[in-house]
Amino acid sequence: MTDQVEGVEAATETTPAKIDGRMRRAERTRVRILEATRRMIVDGVLRPKAEDIARKADCSTRSIFQHFADLAALYAEALTPALREYIARRLRAMDDADLVAAVQGARLHLSLTGDDAWTPPDA
Repeated sequence: MTDQVEGVEAATETTPAKIDGRMRRAERTRVRILEATRRMIVDGVLRPKAEDIARKADCSTRSIFQHFADLAALYAEALTPALREYIARRLRAMDDADLVAAVQGARLHLSLTGDDAWTPPDA
C-alpha cells in the first residue's frame, strides 16, 4: 500500500515539470506561428492561409487554432506590434495642430463606424 501512495506522490511531484515543458513548447510554437504570419504578410501575402502559415511555422494547422480563435485573431496579434510602432512614429513626427486633427479624425471615424475602440476597457 505504501508503495502505491509513494508512486502517486512521485508522479504528482513531477507533474509541474511536465506541464512547464509543455507550456514552453506551446509558447515556442505560438511564437513561430506569429513570426511566420508576420513574414508572410511582409512578403506580400496579405491574408495567408492556415495551411501555409503552419508549413512555414513547422506546426500543424490544428496548432494554429489551439493558440488563436480564428485567422483574424492571429492576423491582429501578429500585426499589432508593428502597427503600434508605425502609429507612434507618425504621431511623434506630427506638430501639435496635426496631432489634434488626427485625434479628432480618429474619434469621428470610430463614432461613425460604431467602433467602441475609443471607449476605455473599464467603461
